[in-house]
Amino acid sequence: VMTIHGLSFLHAPTDPHYVKKVLILRRKIHVVSAIITVSKWAKRDIIRFFKVKPDKVKVIYNCVDRKIFNERKHEYDDAILKTLGINKPYILHVSGGDRTKNIEYIIKALKDITVKELRLVLVGITSQNLSRIINYARSHGVMNRIKILRPIYNDAILAALYRNALAFVMPSLHESCPFALLEAMSCGTPCIVSKHAALPEIAGDAALYIDTSQPLDLANTVVDLYRGKYELFNKRGIDRVNTYFNIKQFVKKHIAVYEEVLTQGAS
Repeated sequence: VMTIHGLSFLHAPTDPHYVKKVLILRRKIHVVSAIITVSKWAKRDIIRFFKVKPDKVKVIYNCVDRKIFNERKHEYDDAILKTLGINKPYILHVSGGDRTKNIEYIIKALKDITVKELRLVLVGITSQNLSRIINYARSHGVMNRIKILRPIYNDAILAALYRNALAFVMPSLHESCPFALLEAMSCGTPCIVSKHAALPEIAGDAALYIDTSQPLDLANTVVDLYRGKYELFNKRGIDRVNTYFNIKQFVKKHIAVYEEVLTQGAS
Protein backbone atom coordinates (compact mmCIF):
# COMPACT_ATOMS: atom_id res chain seq x y z
CA VAL A 1 0.00 0.00 0.00
CA MET A 2 1.29 3.47 -0.83
CA THR A 3 -0.07 6.88 0.12
CA ILE A 4 -0.03 9.85 -2.26
CA HIS A 5 -0.80 13.18 -0.61
CA GLY A 6 -1.12 15.04 -3.88
CA LEU A 7 0.30 15.60 -7.33
CA SER A 8 0.72 19.36 -7.38
CA PHE A 9 4.08 19.02 -9.13
CA LEU A 10 2.26 17.60 -12.17
CA HIS A 11 0.43 20.92 -12.45
CA ALA A 12 3.71 22.85 -12.32
CA PRO A 13 6.01 21.23 -14.92
CA THR A 14 8.64 23.91 -14.26
CA ASP A 15 9.67 21.81 -11.22
CA PRO A 16 13.33 20.91 -11.93
CA HIS A 17 12.70 17.38 -10.62
CA TYR A 18 9.49 16.92 -12.62
CA VAL A 19 10.66 14.05 -14.88
CA LYS A 20 12.39 12.19 -12.05
CA LYS A 21 9.31 12.40 -9.80
CA VAL A 22 7.01 11.16 -12.59
CA LEU A 23 9.23 8.19 -13.41
CA ILE A 24 9.63 7.12 -9.78
CA LEU A 25 5.93 7.48 -9.05
CA ARG A 26 4.87 5.63 -12.20
CA ARG A 27 7.12 2.70 -11.33
CA LYS A 28 5.83 2.45 -7.75
CA ILE A 29 2.14 2.95 -8.55
CA HIS A 30 1.96 -0.11 -10.77
CA VAL A 31 3.53 -2.54 -8.28
CA VAL A 32 1.49 -1.74 -5.16
CA SER A 33 -1.80 -3.45 -4.29
CA ALA A 34 -3.62 -0.27 -3.27
CA ILE A 35 -3.14 3.48 -3.26
CA ILE A 36 -4.44 5.74 -0.51
CA THR A 37 -4.93 9.40 -1.35
CA VAL A 38 -6.42 12.35 0.46
CA SER A 39 -9.30 13.64 -1.69
CA LYS A 40 -11.54 12.72 -4.58
CA TRP A 41 -9.74 15.40 -6.58
CA ALA A 42 -6.38 13.75 -5.94
CA LYS A 43 -7.86 10.38 -6.91
CA ARG A 44 -8.98 11.78 -10.27
CA ASP A 45 -5.45 13.13 -10.81
CA ILE A 46 -3.89 9.74 -10.12
CA ILE A 47 -6.29 7.94 -12.46
CA ARG A 48 -5.86 10.53 -15.21
CA PHE A 49 -2.08 10.83 -15.14
CA PHE A 50 -1.13 7.23 -14.42
CA LYS A 51 -4.01 5.23 -15.96
CA VAL A 52 -4.82 3.43 -12.70
CA LYS A 53 -8.03 1.44 -12.19
CA PRO A 54 -10.40 3.50 -10.02
CA ASP A 55 -11.02 0.74 -7.47
CA LYS A 56 -7.29 0.59 -6.70
CA VAL A 57 -7.34 4.16 -5.34
CA LYS A 58 -8.92 4.68 -1.92
CA VAL A 59 -9.81 8.14 -0.61
CA ILE A 60 -9.10 8.78 3.07
CA TYR A 61 -9.18 12.40 4.17
CA ASN A 62 -6.43 13.81 6.36
CA CYS A 63 -7.28 14.40 9.99
CA VAL A 64 -6.49 17.07 12.55
CA ASP A 65 -5.81 16.79 16.29
CA ARG A 66 -8.62 18.70 18.00
CA LYS A 67 -6.78 18.51 21.32
CA ILE A 68 -4.26 21.00 19.90
CA PHE A 69 -6.10 22.75 17.08
CA ASN A 70 -9.27 23.99 18.75
CA GLU A 71 -11.23 27.18 19.28
CA ARG A 72 -10.51 27.54 23.00
CA LYS A 73 -8.42 30.63 23.67
CA HIS A 74 -5.43 29.98 25.94
CA GLU A 75 -3.81 32.28 28.45
CA TYR A 76 -0.53 32.07 26.53
CA ASP A 77 -2.02 33.16 23.17
CA ASP A 78 -1.36 36.87 23.73
CA ALA A 79 2.20 36.16 24.89
CA ILE A 80 2.86 34.14 21.72
CA LEU A 81 1.60 36.95 19.49
CA LYS A 82 3.66 39.51 21.40
CA THR A 83 6.82 37.38 21.14
CA LEU A 84 6.31 37.00 17.38
CA GLY A 85 5.66 40.74 16.97
CA ILE A 86 2.09 40.28 15.72
CA ASN A 87 -0.71 42.72 16.44
CA LYS A 88 -4.40 42.09 15.82
CA PRO A 89 -6.29 42.30 13.55
CA TYR A 90 -4.52 40.15 10.97
CA ILE A 91 -5.30 37.69 8.21
CA LEU A 92 -3.21 34.53 8.08
CA HIS A 93 -1.70 32.37 5.35
CA VAL A 94 0.35 29.24 6.07
CA SER A 95 2.46 27.61 3.35
CA GLY A 96 5.97 27.38 1.96
CA GLY A 97 5.10 30.08 -0.54
CA ASP A 98 5.35 28.14 -3.80
CA ARG A 99 3.77 29.85 -6.80
CA THR A 100 0.77 27.50 -6.74
CA LYS A 101 -0.11 28.99 -3.33
CA ASN A 102 -0.90 32.28 -5.12
CA ILE A 103 0.41 34.58 -2.39
CA GLU A 104 0.80 37.37 -4.95
CA TYR A 105 -2.99 37.48 -5.15
CA ILE A 106 -3.24 38.15 -1.40
CA ILE A 107 -0.62 40.88 -1.66
CA LYS A 108 -2.54 42.57 -4.47
CA ALA A 109 -5.74 42.41 -2.43
CA LEU A 110 -4.01 43.91 0.62
CA LYS A 111 -3.74 47.26 -1.20
CA ASP A 112 -7.55 47.38 -1.45
CA ILE A 113 -8.34 46.38 2.15
CA THR A 114 -9.61 49.62 3.63
CA VAL A 115 -9.00 48.55 7.24
CA LYS A 116 -5.50 50.01 7.33
CA GLU A 117 -4.56 48.59 10.74
CA LEU A 118 -5.10 45.06 9.40
CA ARG A 119 -1.94 43.08 8.66
CA LEU A 120 -1.11 40.00 6.60
CA VAL A 121 0.86 37.30 8.43
CA LEU A 122 2.64 34.75 6.23
CA VAL A 123 3.85 31.66 8.08
CA GLY A 124 6.13 28.95 6.72
CA ILE A 125 7.79 30.79 3.84
CA THR A 126 10.86 28.87 2.70
CA SER A 127 14.18 30.47 1.80
CA GLN A 128 13.76 29.80 -1.94
CA ASN A 129 10.49 31.77 -2.01
CA LEU A 130 11.31 34.52 0.47
CA SER A 131 12.99 37.08 -1.81
CA ARG A 132 10.33 36.69 -4.51
CA ILE A 133 7.53 37.44 -2.06
CA ILE A 134 9.36 40.36 -0.38
CA ASN A 135 10.16 41.96 -3.75
CA TYR A 136 6.56 41.59 -4.90
CA ALA A 137 5.23 43.14 -1.69
CA ARG A 138 7.65 46.05 -1.99
CA SER A 139 6.70 46.66 -5.61
CA HIS A 140 3.06 46.98 -4.49
CA GLY A 141 3.88 49.27 -1.56
CA VAL A 142 2.47 46.99 1.17
CA MET A 143 5.55 45.43 2.76
CA ASN A 144 4.95 47.55 5.88
CA ARG A 145 1.64 45.69 6.36
CA ILE A 146 3.13 42.19 6.09
CA LYS A 147 4.76 40.01 8.73
CA ILE A 148 6.71 37.03 7.35
CA LEU A 149 7.61 34.09 9.58
CA ARG A 150 9.70 31.09 8.62
CA PRO A 151 8.34 27.55 9.15
CA ILE A 152 6.94 26.95 12.65
CA TYR A 153 7.17 23.38 13.97
CA ASN A 154 5.44 23.97 17.30
CA ASP A 155 1.74 23.12 16.93
CA ALA A 156 0.73 25.10 20.02
CA ILE A 157 2.17 28.26 18.46
CA LEU A 158 0.47 27.55 15.14
CA ALA A 159 -2.86 26.96 16.88
CA ALA A 160 -2.56 30.32 18.66
CA LEU A 161 -1.93 32.04 15.31
CA TYR A 162 -5.00 30.41 13.76
CA ARG A 163 -7.29 31.09 16.73
CA ASN A 164 -6.52 34.79 16.89
CA ALA A 165 -6.63 35.54 13.15
CA LEU A 166 -9.52 37.46 11.64
CA ALA A 167 -9.38 34.95 8.76
CA PHE A 168 -7.28 32.24 7.20
CA VAL A 169 -6.72 32.83 3.48
CA MET A 170 -5.89 30.12 0.92
CA PRO A 171 -6.24 31.29 -2.70
CA SER A 172 -4.26 28.29 -4.01
CA LEU A 173 -4.32 27.18 -7.63
CA HIS A 174 -3.87 23.54 -6.64
CA GLU A 175 -4.47 21.68 -3.37
CA SER A 176 -5.34 18.08 -2.52
CA CYS A 177 -6.22 18.19 1.20
CA PRO A 178 -4.16 20.87 2.92
CA PHE A 179 -3.44 20.45 6.61
CA ALA A 180 -3.36 24.23 7.09
CA LEU A 181 -6.99 24.55 6.00
CA LEU A 182 -8.09 21.73 8.31
CA GLU A 183 -6.16 23.26 11.21
CA ALA A 184 -7.71 26.68 10.61
CA MET A 185 -11.26 25.25 10.43
CA SER A 186 -10.60 23.20 13.58
CA CYS A 187 -9.57 26.38 15.42
CA GLY A 188 -12.83 28.07 14.45
CA THR A 189 -11.08 30.56 12.17
CA PRO A 190 -13.17 31.85 9.25
CA CYS A 191 -11.59 30.52 6.05
CA ILE A 192 -11.43 32.28 2.69
CA VAL A 193 -10.43 29.96 -0.13
CA SER A 194 -10.32 29.69 -3.91
CA LYS A 195 -12.61 27.46 -5.95
CA HIS A 196 -9.67 25.53 -7.41
CA ALA A 197 -8.82 21.83 -7.17
CA ALA A 198 -9.93 20.07 -3.97
CA LEU A 199 -10.63 23.19 -1.90
CA PRO A 200 -14.42 23.15 -2.40
CA GLU A 201 -14.46 19.42 -1.64
CA ILE A 202 -12.54 19.90 1.61
CA ALA A 203 -14.05 23.16 2.84
CA GLY A 204 -17.64 22.55 1.68
CA ASP A 205 -20.03 25.12 3.13
CA ALA A 206 -17.57 26.01 5.90
CA ALA A 207 -15.60 28.56 3.85
CA LEU A 208 -16.06 31.78 1.92
CA TYR A 209 -15.04 31.49 -1.73
CA ILE A 210 -13.23 34.12 -3.75
CA ASP A 211 -12.52 34.71 -7.43
CA THR A 212 -8.73 34.49 -7.84
CA SER A 213 -8.87 36.68 -10.95
CA GLN A 214 -10.27 39.54 -8.84
CA PRO A 215 -8.14 40.65 -5.85
CA LEU A 216 -10.88 43.11 -4.92
CA ASP A 217 -13.13 40.13 -4.19
CA LEU A 218 -10.78 39.04 -1.39
CA ALA A 219 -10.43 42.61 -0.12
CA ASN A 220 -14.20 43.04 0.14
CA THR A 221 -14.65 39.66 1.84
CA VAL A 222 -12.03 40.50 4.46
CA VAL A 223 -13.65 43.88 5.19
CA ASP A 224 -17.06 42.20 5.53
CA LEU A 225 -15.56 39.74 8.02
CA TYR A 226 -14.00 42.60 9.96
CA ARG A 227 -17.44 44.20 10.20
CA GLY A 228 -18.94 40.99 11.61
CA LYS A 229 -20.89 39.82 8.57
CA TYR A 230 -19.96 36.11 8.66
CA GLU A 231 -20.09 35.11 12.33
CA LEU A 232 -21.41 31.58 11.66
CA PHE A 233 -18.42 30.44 9.65
CA ASN A 234 -16.26 29.69 12.70
CA LYS A 235 -18.74 27.04 13.94
CA ARG A 236 -19.22 25.58 10.46
CA GLY A 237 -15.51 24.84 10.18
CA ILE A 238 -15.42 23.08 13.56
CA ASP A 239 -18.48 20.99 12.69
CA ARG A 240 -16.99 19.99 9.34
CA VAL A 241 -13.71 18.88 10.91
CA ASN A 242 -15.55 16.84 13.54
CA THR A 243 -17.63 15.14 10.83
CA TYR A 244 -15.14 14.43 8.03
CA PHE A 245 -11.59 14.93 9.31
CA ASN A 246 -11.49 13.21 12.69
CA ILE A 247 -8.80 10.81 13.86
CA LYS A 248 -11.11 7.85 14.58
CA GLN A 249 -12.43 7.83 11.03
CA PHE A 250 -8.91 8.25 9.64
CA VAL A 251 -7.59 5.22 11.56
CA LYS A 252 -10.65 3.04 10.88
CA LYS A 253 -10.46 3.56 7.11
CA HIS A 254 -6.72 2.87 6.99
CA ILE A 255 -7.18 -0.40 8.85
CA ALA A 256 -9.95 -1.38 6.40
CA VAL A 257 -7.66 -0.80 3.39
CA TYR A 258 -4.81 -2.86 4.84
CA GLU A 259 -7.18 -5.67 5.84
CA GLU A 260 -8.59 -5.75 2.30
CA VAL A 261 -5.10 -5.98 0.81
CA LEU A 262 -4.08 -8.75 3.23
CA THR A 263 -7.26 -10.69 2.45
CA GLN A 264 -6.64 -10.42 -1.28
CA GLY A 265 -3.04 -11.56 -0.81
CA ALA A 266 -4.11 -14.62 1.15
CA SER A 267 -6.70 -15.72 -1.41
